[in-house]
Amino acid sequence: MPSSSESVRSKYGLFILAEGRSNASPESLEAHEIDIVAVHGLNGDAHRTWTSTDGKGKGALWLRDFLPSFLPSARIMTFGYDSKIIGPSGNNIADDSRELLLRVLLSRRAGGINQHRPIIFIAHSLGGLVVKQALVLAQNIPEYHSIRLATKAIIFMGTPHSGSKIASKAVFISNILWATGLGVAKHRIQALASHSDTLFRITEMFRHLAPQMKIVSFYETLPTPGLNALVVDRDSATLGYPGEVYIALQANHRDLCRFHSSNDEKLFQVVLSEIMRLTKEVSLELNLQTLDTTAPVSKPSERHFIVPEAENAMFTGRVELLAQIHTMFKASIGKQGRIALTGLGGVGKTQIATAFAYESYAATKYMAVFWIAAHTPGTLQRSFAGIAKRLQLTGNAKSSSTATLDTELTPNVEAVKEWLSATENKDWLLIFDNVDDLESMKLSDFFPRISHGNILITSRRQIASRFGSKIDVDVMGDDEAIKLLLRCNLPLAIDQAGAYIAELDVEIRDYHAIFNTARGSMLGYEPPRGVWEYQHTTSTTWELSYDMAEKLYPLSARLLDIAAYFGSDDLPLEQVMNLSRNPSNTLDTFLTCFVPFVQSRLDLEDILGRIPQEYIVSEAEILIALGKLISLSLVKRKMFSNSVIIHPIVHSWLKHRHENIRRRIELAQISINLVSQAMFNACDQWNFGSVAELYPQAFICISSFEDTPELFDLIKAPQLYACSIATSSWVSVSVDDNTLKRADTFLRLLQRHSEAGSEWEIPPSMLFMQRAKRLLSQNRRKECMAVCDDFFSVYKPSDRWESMYSVCMAQIYTCVLYRNGDHDHVRRIFSQSNTDYDTSGYWLARKNILIGSVAIDEGELDNAESLLSSCISIFGRNIGRKHFLWDVCHYLLAICYLLQGRLPEARLLVEPQILRAMESHERGKNLLRFSDYELAEVYVRILRKEKRFREATSFIERLLLISSSSHPTPARCLADLSSVIIKIDHLVCLAEESKRCYCSNTRDAFESLLVDAREVFQKAADAYELEWARGTWVFKSFDVEIQGYQARLEYK
Repeated sequence: MPSSSESVRSKYGLFILAEGRSNASPESLEAHEIDIVAVHGLNGDAHRTWTSTDGKGKGALWLRDFLPSFLPSARIMTFGYDSKIIGPSGNNIADDSRELLLRVLLSRRAGGINQHRPIIFIAHSLGGLVVKQALVLAQNIPEYHSIRLATKAIIFMGTPHSGSKIASKAVFISNILWATGLGVAKHRIQALASHSDTLFRITEMFRHLAPQMKIVSFYETLPTPGLNALVVDRDSATLGYPGEVYIALQANHRDLCRFHSSNDEKLFQVVLSEIMRLTKEVSLELNLQTLDTTAPVSKPSERHFIVPEAENAMFTGRVELLAQIHTMFKASIGKQGRIALTGLGGVGKTQIATAFAYESYAATKYMAVFWIAAHTPGTLQRSFAGIAKRLQLTGNAKSSSTATLDTELTPNVEAVKEWLSATENKDWLLIFDNVDDLESMKLSDFFPRISHGNILITSRRQIASRFGSKIDVDVMGDDEAIKLLLRCNLPLAIDQAGAYIAELDVEIRDYHAIFNTARGSMLGYEPPRGVWEYQHTTSTTWELSYDMAEKLYPLSARLLDIAAYFGSDDLPLEQVMNLSRNPSNTLDTFLTCFVPFVQSRLDLEDILGRIPQEYIVSEAEILIALGKLISLSLVKRKMFSNSVIIHPIVHSWLKHRHENIRRRIELAQISINLVSQAMFNACDQWNFGSVAELYPQAFICISSFEDTPELFDLIKAPQLYACSIATSSWVSVSVDDNTLKRADTFLRLLQRHSEAGSEWEIPPSMLFMQRAKRLLSQNRRKECMAVCDDFFSVYKPSDRWESMYSVCMAQIYTCVLYRNGDHDHVRRIFSQSNTDYDTSGYWLARKNILIGSVAIDEGELDNAESLLSSCISIFGRNIGRKHFLWDVCHYLLAICYLLQGRLPEARLLVEPQILRAMESHERGKNLLRFSDYELAEVYVRILRKEKRFREATSFIERLLLISSSSHPTPARCLADLSSVIIKIDHLVCLAEESKRCYCSNTRDAFESLLVDAREVFQKAADAYELEWARGTWVFKSFDVEIQGYQARLEYK
């Protein structure tokens, strides 16, 4: 027997322990091939988790040493992933699940395994969560859908479906040492925390998949040594689903999956009997299915196939989508199955329906397949007439000499429906193709009112989902698209490209250049019928959708017209339209403070440009118009956003559909006027979140005009000013290089206007400011300070615009000085800036925020409190609470209170703010901002001071669970750092309260936490290097705390 101490080259990946051999007799159910995949849990290992030990370094890996002799034909594998509690691993359960799916898929492909071969998963502890998450992902990711379909059973061994009660206690930080032999929990412990959002979400999504597979749950009955408690009790280890089998094992959490002998009746034999039962049941069901699908359909009547579309020999990909249709129809036992394929014109809906028709009929799944052209009421009824004629039902159709064409064919519809309703004609498929004109017909009248048969609908209209289950047909994946192109994203567009390349003998590498120079003709190219059977080009398909949009709601078509001049992947049409509708009523706006040539309201109206009356519409009208476009699949709503997405090829078609250059110029002018007005108004409302979302669109809109003379002349310098200022540093919390490149583009265009003899010129202060920001964003602080020194050496405030720029320069300069600890110089620089022209108080508040930070650093807490309180008053009275600096003021003032020992006041200041922000994020309304993380940090600091560790832990786990890659890196590091410090604080508190000081176990945990704290601290500090001034005080405080803990550890 191989020893468990045998070296393993790698811990991570999928390891085959038994290849499986078919030496059993064909009649034996055990001969049926099956895959068994084992997934370990927290701090586990692909081999060690399943290996027993005898105290002498030897033991048995039962998956390899025992199980193959009972299941000789099974392929047995074990999956390893980084599940360490301590260490640098950044993976979460979703990452582990994706890796599991990828490894299983690659293994099956490499071994030439049939994708239908059944899979049984065996999962211990956290491994059960990984398996559940993997199957949820496989259900929604086409590449892995075959794994979901192949999974027939899961054996859970001590999986905490509702969390581990041990993990829910903060004291777990020390107790986990006993359970796993290691140290400190991090993000994986968050996943095990009782009632955590992650567990609830995974379990809830898995609930819908569970009925399709067999589930066995084993649970522990013995406490883990050292804990004197069950790590995962019965309530948590069982799902409570119908049909679930749950069994108690006389073992603790660690030994639940380790067996010393194949003769062990209390453990191994119990587990083996369930594995054998599941294998037999799965094999039997598969054998019955095989018999069912291979046997020909026995019907008294002949088979019928009426599909005018020829089978496409070039049809490529869409395997998972076809499998999904088969699965959904199969699940509709006892009722009529109805599915609507919806998506953009040209995405491949008709070709998928055609492929499904031929594939299903060839497999004898239907005795009749009928195709109905449903793009108009007339074609629909003519299709039914053709079916009636084939079925020789025309004698039953009584026509009237006075009837119109549409009504004359109605008896044919009724005759076909009657035939389909007959019990002897149960297995049939109706395909309603191109159901787009839903206003002119009542489609449901054409459905037989019986509980058998299947109906497949294709439509560009999302509303078609009301007729049955909806499947959104998206663009092809890159691999499928390349295969399609090489064999002959949007199948129709790719098909056209392939036909063009084939017929005109063009090289593939040259096609892209040709397409870019002649998009209109390329999208309209129609090859000979022999090459391409579809009746429309992509452009004519979309023209039909455009015409329908214009017919349904004219504003929808107008929105499509201007969408061509914005970006396609994140288009905030709703925001642009709503913000452009509300012009400013005052000249004391944020942007006009910087535009020296705006002297009156008339000037402002003149430079922003006129917006046609038909584009000045209500919010409700905009929502209706966008809804119609979404319904026609011309645009999609972006998740967790008010923006929409347009497919790039559709976007290109929109840009070139207007051949009249005057119309294109007119639309371009409307677009730039809309975005300029929207950005001015957003700034006027201090709505910098909207400005930040709009500036990429402004950049795309304007940059497309840069090299087009007839379009360039449309832009006015103030519009460029608006966009340039809006892309400045105060719009976003951090300055990234891409933002500044866009600002440089606007400046370059503005300089071209100046060189052309324009009445406008660029203020020198603006150029100074752009140079300083660029250097600061690159962390070139010394050079940035030199530029700032040059500015203040020549600066003379002559007017309000120069004064405003001086405040901006002071902001940039003092950020560098503050990070360097040069507080006196900060005060001197701000004394040179003049905010008297700012009637809103905004710039005075910005100045006082930085001076208040300096006062906190120097211990002048009363002065800091006074300055920050005045800032809160200014923002609340004149600017609004949506501005991120409103949060910053609260954050800094709470720190003041904290240092003064006024904990209740500090908590009252920040708790409502941060909880409201998190709830809004969880509802999908708003993303968390950088300032929200800072509020969270000081809130946790307050809870720690109050020794409310459980509340602090729960809060920070919730924050980390909703954090994502879309949030700034320093912000997430701040949350990670807070999490580690909570654990250190709590461990110290526990040790001191129990008067045991630092025993070896506690000391090990403490040392591990300090290592973790230093790593996270360094990561956060590095991330902050490219940020502005905020965060300095936080890191001074954290550094002092970490050093203090280290000193305490060394002393003890």
